[in-house]
Amino acid sequence: MKFGISQIQGSDRDWVIDAHADHYARVERFDGTFPIAVAAAFDACLAAPEGIGWIARTDGRRCGSLLLTPLGRDALQIRLFLVVEDARGRGLGRRLLTTARDEGRARGARRLTVATFAEHRDACALYSAFGFTLDSRAPARAFGRDLTLQTWSYPLAIAESDR
Repeated sequence: MKFGISQIQGSDRDWVIDAHADHYARVERFDGTFPIAVAAAFDACLAAPEGIGWIARTDGRRCGSLLLTPLGRDALQIRLFLVVEDARGRGLGRRLLTTARDEGRARGARRLTVATFAEHRDACALYSAFGFTLDSRAPARAFGRDLTLQTWSYPLAIAESDR
C-alpha cells in the first residue's frame, strides 16, 4: 500500500464531512447535529487566512484528515482529525500529527492543542503516545450524548527525540 499526505482542498469538504458523520454516528452514536458542526469547522478553517489542513490517502483513496486553526497568539488547534477504521494501525495518525507539529514549528507557534472526548480512547492513546499532555477534563453534553471533554496540549519546542 502506498500512503500519502497532501494539503487539503475545498474539494475535500464533502469527504471530510461524510467520513466524520459516518464514523461518529455508527461508532460513537453521535446525533445529526454532528455533521453540521463538522461542516462549520471545515468552512471556518479554510476561510481563516492561517487555516490549513491535510488529507491522508492510501493508494490514492482518502482515508484521513487533520486541520489546524489559530488559537490565540501562540497556539494552533487541531480540528477534524480522523483516520478511517480500515486505515488505522499503519501509522497514518502519527504521520498527520507529525505534519501538524512540523507546520506549527515552521509558523513559530508555541503549542498545539486538541479537544476531544475521553470516550475516544484510541485518539487519547495516540495523543498520549505522541507526547501530548492532558490539561483538563470536564463533563459535557454534546451531539446527543453525555461525554467527558478533554483538552490536550503539545509543546512545540524542538525536543532531542525529534532531531
